[in-house]
Amino acid sequence: MIYRHGMLRHLHVFMAVAEDRQFRRAAARLNIAESAVSRRIRNLELELGIELFERRRDGAFLTPAGQNLHQIGKTILNLSERAAEHARNSAAGIIGTLHLGYIELAVRQPGIAAAIRRFRTEAPQVEVNLVPMLSTEQVQQLKSGVIDAGMMHRTADDMKSLATHTLMEQGLLLALPKRHRLAKLMKLRLRDLQGEDLIVPSRAQWPLQYDALMTELHARAIRTRISAEISTSETLVSLVSGGMGVGLVGESRRHHLPRDVTLRPLVDFNFLLHVDLAWRESQDSPALRRFVEIVKEETAK
Repeated sequence: MIYRHGMLRHLHVFMAVAEDRQFRRAAARLNIAESAVSRRIRNLELELGIELFERRRDGAFLTPAGQNLHQIGKTILNLSERAAEHARNSAAGIIGTLHLGYIELAVRQPGIAAAIRRFRTEAPQVEVNLVPMLSTEQVQQLKSGVIDAGMMHRTADDMKSLATHTLMEQGLLLALPKRHRLAKLMKLRLRDLQGEDLIVPSRAQWPLQYDALMTELHARAIRTRISAEISTSETLVSLVSGGMGVGLVGESRRHHLPRDVTLRPLVDFNFLLHVDLAWRESQDSPALRRFVEIVKEETAK
């Protein structure tokens, strides 16, 4: 009703006249002509169908109806300003909710941690929900709109419909016990894995890495025994430490190893492990756009 009658357009003028009790003083405060003040008040009275002021020679005095409007006028103006500020903040991406999927490797990267901290500082009114999930699950949740963005291992063709930004890329190293027969060699080749117990990444978590490794082993007729399929690199190095076999981990793992585990390069397996930020390019979310901008800036440092 307020917007239909145009009341809000004239309410601030009404409040000024009510407080100053003179059209002339209200006009000076609002920096508009006295005739414009008088016209707006008259229009407001006509729209509401009531008299708001009693005009006298010594000023303008509120009628009982005007007094009632004056009592709620400040609340109305405060609410309208809050609504306008909320709309501006939403358009600027500093209010709302972001649902983000992630894998642990992504949030361990300094650039991502810095981006999340910065976003929370710049947009404290945006609620950020971080949900751990597998990379393939993130792709499905993105496409169905359950999450706004995901930080995941690069998967296969099902990511082609998504916008992506590379967060990191790294080579792979073979993790093996320090007492293993291959640990005495500084560089290894795939053929050295012949007959070994192999700990492999779950295809649901690392589909490209899994397929690349299995394809190379098959092409070279290298036979291994798969002793375990794992979903995290932490599990892999723990199993290597426990003597379950050997397995490939990202280069960043070199600084987080059990004392009895070492790493060696496989010189003829040149696979890069990619971690991407992915989102639906069609999604019109100012908060998401701002988050993506910050991530790009922080990961470029």
